[in-house]
Amino acid sequence: ITSLKLDAIRDRVQGVGWVKSARVVRLLPDTLIVEVKEHDRLAVWQEAGQIKVIDNRGQVIDGADAREELAVHDD
Repeated sequence: ITSLKLDAIRDRVQGVGWVKSARVVRLLPDTLIVEVKEHDRLAVWQEAGQIKVIDNRGQVIDGADAREELAVHDD
């Protein structure tokens, strides 16, 4: 556990589209804590036949599940 690169783990987790931020903490001798905050989903956006989830800033959230119950906005 001491050889794990916490910054690299955090960066990899934050690379997942629906992850807004991540924090990684090592507690010796044998614990690793990964805290994940998701993007706030606002609505499902349908444009040119593609369905995407957007956040409250209008940004597409890659990897978010559009099947959840959200308001649908057509372009």
